[in-house]
Parts: sequence; structure tokens; C-alpha cells
Amino acid sequence: MTKKDYVLIAETINNVMWIEGSCPLTIARLVGALGVVLKIDNPRFDEERFRYAALMQKSGFEKFSEERHALGL
Repeated sequence: MTKKDYVLIAETINNVMWIEGSCPLTIARLVGALGVVLKIDNPRFDEERFRYAALMQKSGFEKFSEERHALGL
């Protein structure tokens, strides 16, 4: 997987959490589990950054949106 994939996953999780109002505990557990799997897939994967982007209400989402735009997505 590439950085673009990680950005899309984090953005989707963020939308489900904050726009659709899903259970925060369930979403946090999902993000933690995904972080482990994605780190195995790519040792350079930054779990902390991913978790921040997926779970933060405004700032994390805006940061990843800007990054997504910079990647041309």
C-alpha cells in the first residue's frame, strides 16, 4: 500500500467517526488494529500519525485533507 492509500483510509475513518457519529470506542479499536496490520505491510508506516489523522475531529482531518490535496487526490 502507498501513502495515498493510508490517507484515504484515515479520511474515511474520520468521516465515519465525526460525520456519521459512530461509536468512538469501536472506531478507536479499529484504528489500533489497522495500525498494527499496516505497520506489518509497511515498516515505515507511522502509526501515531495515522491514529491522529483518523481520530482527531478537526485538526487531524484538515491536515490529512491538505496532504491528500498535495498528493493530487
